[in-house]
Amino acid sequence: MPREIRLKMQTILKRFRAGTSTVQHWKNLYDTLYFLITVGRILHENNVKLELLEDIGKVFTEDLAEVAVILGTVIDFSESRVENRIVINEGVDPELDKTKQLYANLPGILTGIAMEEAKRLQTPSCSIGYIPLIGYLTALPLGHPIESMPELEVIYETKDSVQVKSKKMTELDEQLGDVKLQIIDKETTIMLRMQKKVLSIAGLIRGAMRAAATLDAVISLAISAREFGWRCPELVDSSTIEAKSAEHPLARLIVKKIKKSFVVNPISSGGDFSKAKIFTGPNSCGKTVYMKMVGVIAFLAHIGSFVPAEGARIGHIDKIMTRLYTVDYVLEGMSTFAIDLNQVAMAIRRASGNSLVIIDEFGKGTMTEVGLSLLSSALSYWIEKGKSKCPHLLSSTHFHAIASHIPVDHSIASFHTFETRQVGGRMRFLYKLIDGVVDCSFAVHTAKEAGIEDSIIDRCTQVYTALKEGKSLTEIKLEESEQERNTNEILLHGMNEIM
Repeated sequence: MPREIRLKMQTILKRFRAGTSTVQHWKNLYDTLYFLITVGRILHENNVKLELLEDIGKVFTEDLAEVAVILGTVIDFSESRVENRIVINEGVDPELDKTKQLYANLPGILTGIAMEEAKRLQTPSCSIGYIPLIGYLTALPLGHPIESMPELEVIYETKDSVQVKSKKMTELDEQLGDVKLQIIDKETTIMLRMQKKVLSIAGLIRGAMRAAATLDAVISLAISAREFGWRCPELVDSSTIEAKSAEHPLARLIVKKIKKSFVVNPISSGGDFSKAKIFTGPNSCGKTVYMKMVGVIAFLAHIGSFVPAEGARIGHIDKIMTRLYTVDYVLEGMSTFAIDLNQVAMAIRRASGNSLVIIDEFGKGTMTEVGLSLLSSALSYWIEKGKSKCPHLLSSTHFHAIASHIPVDHSIASFHTFETRQVGGRMRFLYKLIDGVVDCSFAVHTAKEAGIEDSIIDRCTQVYTALKEGKSLTEIKLEESEQERNTNEILLHGMNEIM
């Protein structure tokens, strides 16, 4: 995604400034510059001009191409991966090439010198190696008469050989030194020069990234509008959100994947319609998807996109504030309900008559009476502000008594649910928005669809019916067999004796 790409580029530039860049950072930078240059060339060749973009000539400049060419010409990325450091291509620095050639020929050179040393020191075999800080050493077999050769300085011994320093080895130290270290030093110097060049155009890179990300978003929205038949919304001055045959773009794709058709619904808030919509209904009937759909359409219209509806009239919305789901963070030290309260409190403080507030099942994280009280009080607060100051308010709830706890002003508040039908004792959701309030729970049907055993369902129905009739839980007796009754009496008698 564009934002993720921008964050990665910021990380790369930070690594360059700190001097901690890796081979992968250089490769990612090179690939990014290459694609940015390609995008800029396509825009220039097709004379593309968008008000959303800065002057293309000022963003996709020759400086980007210059740096990309430098990186592609100078760095040997395949060898760099092997060495796990930046390796420079041949032909960049003559001195570096000469040193690399010497390093490549070094085994042959040392082999020849070793043969000469074996003859001179009168030994059947010897080898030459290099140790950092110590230099080149000759390895002679144990037992060689070193005492008779004062020119040899014993550095250390192993179980198989004696490592000595001779006049020839001292000459090699002066003539060759640590060839590998020389190569690394030269390549590091070149890398630092490239790093400085990259940082000098960091602002251009970020600007080109923003332009490319914006273009990517615009193209994605345009393709979606064309493929899915989105329409251009009419932006109006009044505080209204209206749409005909609206749909949630993501939900539609999911429904299409399982080979079903998405049920479209109208949106009507503000103007001649109420601004506070309270939704009741069973789980999975479509409440949350509908509210999210309104938020998505309002947002798309405000960023200049077409919207997934046959037509839409949308006024200015200054904020979209939601209480949809809660993400718990241990470090915050707050419960789920406390986080929910914070979200609603922020909406109460900041929402205006041009805001969109979406609240999904607020109050379920505490006692029913407290949750109902908090939700009804919040809704009443907004409704009593009057139609001009009440935000576009969408709230779903399973508190069926909510209708009797908020002001009855049909010009501001209205109640809605989604059409359902029972077929053969099973609940069928039609997902069609209708007016009205659901005054009973469909949790039993939902539980049955989830595969909960019939005995549990029957007991649930018994308890629910008794509670609706005003009975207390102690009055709800569980039907039990004689064997179960006898067992329970024995257990009760035993507990009484213990107490």
